[in-house]
Amino acid sequence: RADRFVRPFLLKGVPSLFSAMKNFYKDHAKASILGELFESYHAALETQLAQNAQGKAALPALCSASAHSDALANGDAATNGLDSHKKLLANDETLMGIVFYLVQHYDKLDERERALELAQSSVDRWPECIDLRLALAKTLKHVGERAKAVEVLDAARKMDLADRYLNHKCAKYAIQADQVTAAEEWVALFTRDGDLGGIQALYDMQCMWYETEAGDAFMRLGEYSKALKRYTAVMRHFADILEDQFDFHTYCLRKMTLRSYVDTLRMEDRIRSHRYFSRAAKGLVRLMLALEDQPLEKQLKYRMTLEEAELQELTAAERKKVLAKRRKAEAKTNAALVPEESATSATGSADGANATKKSTNKSASTRAPGWMELDPEGRELLRAVENYNAEASKYVRELECWGQDAKGVIRDVEIHRLAFEVALRREEYMIAFRAVLRANTADANNPDTIAITARWMRVAACAAEKIDALPESAKKVLVAESDALMQRVGTRSALEYVSKMDAQDSSAHKTLELGFALLELASTCAGCDEAEAAAAKAEATRFFQRWSDEPGAQHVKLTRLEHIARAAAALGCDANAMSGFFAACAKVYPCASAFQS
Repeated sequence: RADRFVRPFLLKGVPSLFSAMKNFYKDHAKASILGELFESYHAALETQLAQNAQGKAALPALCSASAHSDALANGDAATNGLDSHKKLLANDETLMGIVFYLVQHYDKLDERERALELAQSSVDRWPECIDLRLALAKTLKHVGERAKAVEVLDAARKMDLADRYLNHKCAKYAIQADQVTAAEEWVALFTRDGDLGGIQALYDMQCMWYETEAGDAFMRLGEYSKALKRYTAVMRHFADILEDQFDFHTYCLRKMTLRSYVDTLRMEDRIRSHRYFSRAAKGLVRLMLALEDQPLEKQLKYRMTLEEAELQELTAAERKKVLAKRRKAEAKTNAALVPEESATSATGSADGANATKKSTNKSASTRAPGWMELDPEGRELLRAVENYNAEASKYVRELECWGQDAKGVIRDVEIHRLAFEVALRREEYMIAFRAVLRANTADANNPDTIAITARWMRVAACAAEKIDALPESAKKVLVAESDALMQRVGTRSALEYVSKMDAQDSSAHKTLELGFALLELASTCAGCDEAEAAAAKAEATRFFQRWSDEPGAQHVKLTRLEHIARAAAALGCDANAMSGFFAACAKVYPCASAFQS
């Protein structure tokens, strides 16, 4: 059936064939059949086109499912004759479509090196094909060479400068490679105010994919004020959407479009459950936690104005010169304003009318700066945040409110993890334990659930005095429920609990995540139980060394490995402790620059 289905697409050169077949890749057996089918097409056409001087060939004939593999492998005249169903000859373009499919096929199955080799050779063979360049860029991104992927996409973009999709794709890849400046320049080519950078136009169009991607990139670069600006822009979009609904009330009632009106109201009721709201809110929580973990000197610097921050980096003599220069500039500006005001008041009514007209025309031709153009670096926005933990707690409450399903259960364990992190920093142990219980209710086998449950076991022991200081009723409930949880998991030892959960499921993804959970556990134990902290670090090192040998190691996402590497560095892990992790990552992703020694 697959053979009959794909032939018309191949012979007509339809590039979206893989998208039509993507759902079959949920079944590994069906994916294998499709791979064998297209590999047989590729081998047959390569052989025929090499033997035929006219560049014409035929796809292998339709055959029964039982004889499919043998018939395609034989390649005799009967098998390789014209298809009786489609009397169309294949050519070089058909072969190009088959290669294009196979590149996406190998990439989907995480056979990255095979996909990269085929994609590179196909681009060399058909350099004018933009689709093949897109496939090559996607493969390069998946193997970890993001800078090269941007270069390939930029070359494809220059082949058709009027293509908005290519421009958007190139900008997105650039942001993911942390080349935000280049991405902004490319985006500006298709916006109204391209000469001003295009960022304000994206804000006016509520382009939330760009703002969330840019916020994540600035977080990776450590430019927290810019990340705050982008994430806050997304939150403002949802506030505007909720405010704009009031424009529809009287209109819908007057026009009697009641069904559409009810649909709109229901959509507005759940608008904050949208994925972009959730992603921006999670980004803001992580941002506030990162700011809270910064040294006090940096926190004080974030609360300075731009002028104060500039002066802080200068010597005393340089600071004196800059202040004198600012005073002179301010005095010169004030002196220029006084004659202008007096001249305006002395003119007659006719001159005044002409001046008003000119002023009106000038204001019409120039626009006021938008929200993104005011404080583009986000410094003033960051300086206005008084309490990072309180701000993070506010967004956690939003996530908990809008992340519930129909039964009132929050299935996204990441929300519970963020709630746990914020509550620990605020020393709100009841709320922290509530997050642990909710995570176990949502998915007890999730690595994030295991991580916060193990950390709670140490927190309950290390913060026993603070828990005892809670009101008697609260302490009684907390102790009783904590004991019940530990009884359900079967142990009170955090290390024993992690080992027990690891024994239930042996997979590369879970081994990796549990190793990261042990690193966080070691950080929690630091200063309270140094012996257990050292044991947790040693166990984490063992997990990191063996995760690449577990089943499914090639399916672990590169972005997750990079996140763990950054988080481990933030937790203070030295290079020796992470050497096994980097070696395992290089084994799975040999081309990734992040793990090159």
